[in-house]
Amino acid sequence: MKSARFVEVSRAGPSAVVAVLITLGLAIFLAAAPRPFGPVAEPWLHACVIYFWTHRRPSMMPPLLCFGAGLLADLITGGPIGLWALSLTGLSLAARVTRPMADSQPWPKRLGYFALSLVFMILVASIALGAAGVSGGAPLPGMALHALTTLIIYIPLESLLAFIAGRVGLRRGAL
Repeated sequence: MKSARFVEVSRAGPSAVVAVLITLGLAIFLAAAPRPFGPVAEPWLHACVIYFWTHRRPSMMPPLLCFGAGLLADLITGGPIGLWALSLTGLSLAARVTRPMADSQPWPKRLGYFALSLVFMILVASIALGAAGVSGGAPLPGMALHALTTLIIYIPLESLLAFIAGRVGLRRGAL
């Protein structure tokens, strides 16, 4: 007997799975790209991608995949192991909680729910940094600047990801 989640993912088609994995991988590798102008507050693109796919079709973005993507981001960016893994998993869980409320809302409300999920992600990151023994925990002003740039980029990125989802036939699903 096949589980409902397996049936839902298999109905989406292989091109949808490839689209999810490519957009997530591209966002993670862009986060580790060299910065020619020095350190700037770049947006957390991988957080945007995970939030979008969790809202679009939660069965395509299970928490274990978010944890694995976070571990990959930790390894590529050289951060403390587990920081992005726990943060992105927390973001995914927050997106699952806010999904029924944010579904089919206008973009200002969706952006507000995304902001709430980012606050939860920052809280998880602060706890993870404190547990890792990083002195002073997370630099909150720097994280707030990253969160602001992430909020600014989310709406255009959401439109691009929705276009990609439409091209591969991935409609908003129940699971």
